[in-house]
Amino acid sequence: MGKNNTIKITENQMIDTLGIIPINLSSFTQTLYKYMPVHRLMDMLREKEMAFVSPNLWNDPYETKYLETDYSAFNYKQPPIFACCLRNTNENEEASWKIYSDGQPIVRVSFRVLNFCQDLHSYCATNRCNPYWSKVEYSLTRREINGLCNPSDENYQRFFSNFCEESYIRLMSLKRKAFSYENEHRFFIVPTKDSPSTLLKDKMIKIPISIDCITRVTLCPMDRLTDNTINSLLKKASYDSQFKVIKDTIRSIQPNIPVYKSTLYTSSPKVEKVIKDQVTSKN
Repeated sequence: MGKNNTIKITENQMIDTLGIIPINLSSFTQTLYKYMPVHRLMDMLREKEMAFVSPNLWNDPYETKYLETDYSAFNYKQPPIFACCLRNTNENEEASWKIYSDGQPIVRVSFRVLNFCQDLHSYCATNRCNPYWSKVEYSLTRREINGLCNPSDENYQRFFSNFCEESYIRLMSLKRKAFSYENEHRFFIVPTKDSPSTLLKDKMIKIPISIDCITRVTLCPMDRLTDNTINSLLKKASYDSQFKVIKDTIRSIQPNIPVYKSTLYTSSPKVEKVIKDQVTSKN
């Protein structure tokens, strides 16, 4: 038998092959997460589309400080961009449910990153756009973000030296230290001069996604469900009843997606019972 010359292709190499440009990434992440209202998940499953929005719609002014800056000194004119924000881990889960619930039932959707990247690549290839995958940087304070554009600033060279499109995406991946708990990743779609003209005017675009992207849906904990449920008949229903309705609705659209309850507030067995059971088993 000759020597086995099979070469294993890593997922990082797969991303490179797809032409998705990495920013701030040190390693490949298998799964990313997105918190969203139940009704938006239903729309996404029915339409099989994921929304990418203009940063103009973001709330934090420090995320968009450099969005409309004049970069003509660098011979660069920034195009409109669209972004989809996902999260890296389930750490700080309790805070996440509270922040994103906004008084309505929400879910955490788990995405298989490689499939998501394949769908992003397909859209960008068809529409002649540049795709980026960026890990958000949380290393700077408000004052430091404000001062980045000053040539005497210690961070100026890192962000403005040899300025190009990747430099711009790096600026659009900045967020203040106070938000580091989010562990956010951003996927960007950047139109080119050859892209359809409609992409230069829209504030939101939707890209087709395969349902294979979604590996799991988790319903928020019981205390996050309020009277603002997806249907008035559920207002007085138990958590289990609401979960069943939501699960059945999801399954009616896409039967193969696993749906679970959050276990954040699951009761633990009483210590006394555990000790008693252990003593009994020894005897």
